[in-house]
Amino acid sequence: MPPPEEFDRRRFLRRAGVAAALVVSFDDVSSIQASALPAMRRSKSPADRLRALQSGFGSSIGQWQAGDVPHSYPLPNGTTMWMLNDSFLSLAPNDPIGSKSTFVRNTAILENQQAELSLLESRHSYLDEGERLLDRWWWFHGGHVQGDLLSVVTTQMVRRGPRGWAINFEPTTTWITTLQWRTGRILKMQPAPNYGVSPIYGFSVASDQQWTYLYGNNHLYGRGTTENRVARVPRGRLLAAPTYWDGEAWTADASAAISILTHGTFACRLFVFRHGNRWLATAKDDEFYGDEILLFEAPQPTGPWRIIQGFTPPTKSGDARTCTYDAMACTLTPGSLLLWWSNNAYDEQFVHAEPAMYRPSFTQLTLAASAAKL
Repeated sequence: MPPPEEFDRRRFLRRAGVAAALVVSFDDVSSIQASALPAMRRSKSPADRLRALQSGFGSSIGQWQAGDVPHSYPLPNGTTMWMLNDSFLSLAPNDPIGSKSTFVRNTAILENQQAELSLLESRHSYLDEGERLLDRWWWFHGGHVQGDLLSVVTTQMVRRGPRGWAINFEPTTTWITTLQWRTGRILKMQPAPNYGVSPIYGFSVASDQQWTYLYGNNHLYGRGTTENRVARVPRGRLLAAPTYWDGEAWTADASAAISILTHGTFACRLFVFRHGNRWLATAKDDEFYGDEILLFEAPQPTGPWRIIQGFTPPTKSGDARTCTYDAMACTLTPGSLLLWWSNNAYDEQFVHAEPAMYRPSFTQLTLAASAAKL
């Protein structure tokens, strides 16, 4: 059956027109039209921004208690939109997770130019499926900003086992969600040209002046999850038909795509980004079961990728009760990165008692001398 052209907006985007009015507007600093708005710089120094993110995500944000896998989408006006996977919201955000808490499958948080964090949509998932959120939901991945629009690769996830803390779900389809980043208003969802999910092309997204590269991973664990592939489209055109790297050239045949990096025994989810003119990537070695965050570098978007640094993140509990996963990064200063990762506990009740165990961590990673030249 061919995919539908677009979701029913009345059903899936019913709150889109009022999302920004609930908490904060993306453009509360200016009423100038987008075409005339000059680029703005952050008012915080990199060091102050790091401390603000450590403090902000290290505590409650409005009604946000805790959550994981924050994706960062830098915006032209000097703000950043963060979209998280799962989160807990509560009218008593500083209390343990309990009867006053609501579990949601995706959350949007705005970081303004002063690095202050505000929750968008305080009652539901940002992209909501209503009562089905425990059985079928949306997770965000890589994105691209072009003009007033932010386009984000989005997968629909489906539960495949009993409800609970275990990993018993899988992605089923891939979509492109388009929103107005100034207002937070979701405009539409359309099936990605590579509608399938093996791998998810767009798990991370990075661009040069001509092309936007969609890095593909199976997102979960097991067979194929240690492999990474790449497709590309003309810069910013996430709805264009991609071509795939077959090891020698770009081809329209998705089945010809090869792994550009195969690493680990359990999982290697490559998160690719640009640092100046360099191609860098992070991956948490074997995710929940590894100890180290690896930093890779390649001379070209297709590789070859080599490990240039490693960083061992501390667990929240300082022992084996908690774990770290989903490492991502972006430029903080020339020669250093803003690095963040997710935290969790193997026992769900530990998180319920201590929400801080389920909040992301941030640090500055200074690049080694050989990799610091831009």
